[in-house]
Amino acid sequence: EIKLEYEPTPLNHLKHGTILELSNLHARKHWVEEDFRALHNRLSRLISPFDADIKKTKVKNFEINLSIPGYPELTGKVQPHELTNKPIYRLTGTLSSEGIFNGELEYDGKIEQIFKNRKLGSKDEKVLCGPFEIEIRAWDRDRPGLSPFMIEFDQSLTGIRNILNEYCGVSIYRDGFRVYPYGEKGIDWLSLDPRSRQTPTLRLANNQIIAAIRLSRPDNPKLIDRTTREGLVHNNEFESLKNWYIRILALL
Repeated sequence: EIKLEYEPTPLNHLKHGTILELSNLHARKHWVEEDFRALHNRLSRLISPFDADIKKTKVKNFEINLSIPGYPELTGKVQPHELTNKPIYRLTGTLSSEGIFNGELEYDGKIEQIFKNRKLGSKDEKVLCGPFEIEIRAWDRDRPGLSPFMIEFDQSLTGIRNILNEYCGVSIYRDGFRVYPYGEKGIDWLSLDPRSRQTPTLRLANNQIIAAIRLSRPDNPKLIDRTTREGLVHNNEFESLKNWYIRILALL
């Protein structure tokens, strides 16, 4: 119902692809470095940073490039900070529809424990949301835990914590692409922080982990997008996803 005037323009230097160009925008404020960094960080999470998702995504050879004059460190291919791929703890695995978990727990790059056919629920309990995969990367945020990264990346303790703050949280990726806003900075949709405050030595806080829940449309048909396209409908299947993920997180 909206009339849109446009005309196609050939781009002879491109073999294929799409360019979306917005020009003559009337910004209400002047962008500063913080704004450009926020844009870079958000785009870096559009595509899953987890290797398993990159291999499985249906869209191949997809990348984002930014050109920001004056900020060479933010110009070029958009990807997460290297620190995000160097967790102290890493838990990966798959949960079946019957509530059976198979996976591995690593500490400092070495396998510490293998979970084989671990039943996480009661005998006949089913996973209403359907099967899913997880990867949880975790860090100790105290000085001893982060000192090696301070040296490696030439950052202060605050600098390393700020990098983790930009990426921390639990994101949902469906068929390799992120479901917004889960995992967005400041959104603790699983209430991990209140749980951690109750027993801080036993439970991880939201800012200690960078994690992914991997879903697919065929295997999780009842996890439905909201009409606003932001988030999933809060039905029984969504609550089931939250509940089963918390059970897996307890294995760390």
